[in-house]
Amino acid sequence: MRSITYAGEAVQTSDEVAALLVELSAELAKAGRAEAVEIPIVTPGGGRDTAELVVGLGNDVLSLPSEHEGAEPDFTDAVEMLTAMLDATFAQFTMTAPAMPAAAVSAAALSEAVTMDEPAVEPEVVAPRPPAEATLSGQDAQITSLDEFRRAQRSR
Repeated sequence: MRSITYAGEAVQTSDEVAALLVELSAELAKAGRAEAVEIPIVTPGGGRDTAELVVGLGNDVLSLPSEHEGAEPDFTDAVEMLTAMLDATFAQFTMTAPAMPAAAVSAAALSEAVTMDEPAVEPEVVAPRPPAEATLSGQDAQITSLDEFRRAQRSR
């Protein structure tokens, strides 16, 4: 179980809901957005309820380990809802990111090409570099989906 601290209050929820909530908050912040989210919680008396919060840009969410007696509750519906929101946010964020040109011209080749004292030089075409978050190496090079990326991040 995890304790989610938000706006000076703390609520208790499952490990998976907490992890997805933090991940969703980070993705929304990267996209410059915030969203209202309802998550299932365990009340101090052991019952179940919900909490509504706004996550994303400008909203801090802290997830801490929390003691809980008994089995962790099944919050599968919330996990599916948060996963769908995260997938949609990730897809929208990557689709609205500026498109990289098919090829880029190196600065040195460009400056040579525009120098008036020398004849025009054919610019050197170089392949664009992927965004930093998309650069993969080692075992991560085999990651082909967002779900595989999440599993790799959680296993570290």
